[in-house]
Amino acid sequence: MALVGRKPHGRVLLCFRDPIRYIVSTFNRYAPDAPGGSSFLAVVTGADRDPDPYGLQLWKGNYSALAKEMMAAVGHDKVFLQPFELLLEAGTKQGSFARLLAFLGSEHKAETKEGTFPHFNPGPSSGGGRVLRLDPCADEHRPALRQLEALYTPEYVRLKQLLLRMGQDVPPSVSRGRPDWAC
Repeated sequence: MALVGRKPHGRVLLCFRDPIRYIVSTFNRYAPDAPGGSSFLAVVTGADRDPDPYGLQLWKGNYSALAKEMMAAVGHDKVFLQPFELLLEAGTKQGSFARLLAFLGSEHKAETKEGTFPHFNPGPSSGGGRVLRLDPCADEHRPALRQLEALYTPEYVRLKQLLLRMGQDVPPSVSRGRPDWAC
C-alpha cells in the first residue's frame, strides 16, 4: 500500500524464474555439507532444510500468489509479469524488452547484442571445470526431479492461467508444466 500511497501512477514489474530451475540452480551452488545441501531428494521431501529464510526452500505458489496480491493492491493494469527465461531466449528477447519498456511507459528502443545479457547460466552441459552436484539429465536424479515437478504442477497451472488472463507471453516451461533440460 505504500507504493500506491506514494506512487499512484507507479507500475510493478515482477520478474520470475521457472521455479524448478531456480531450485536446481540453487542446490548446485550449495556445499554438500551445508544445511539444505546434502541430498536433493532430502530437500524435495522436506527432510533437509536450509535455516536461512533466503536460502534453498521449497515454496509453492509464490509467483502467482504474489502477483495476485499485488494486482489486488495496485490494480491489474499496473502489474506486469516478466518470465525470466523469455528475457534470455534469442527469439523473444527483443519482443520481451519492447513489451516491458512499453508497460513502463518508455519510448526507448531496446537494443541488445546476443550474449550481452547480464545473467547467463549455461546449464547442465556448461563444462568449464564446474562439477554439477545435480545434473537434471542424469538418470540418478530423475526420480527426485519428477517428484519436484509433481509438487509444482499447480503453480505452473496458476502461472499459465494468470499470464494468459493478463494477455502476456507464456514461457515454454510454464506451458509444459516443467522445464526442458535439453538433455
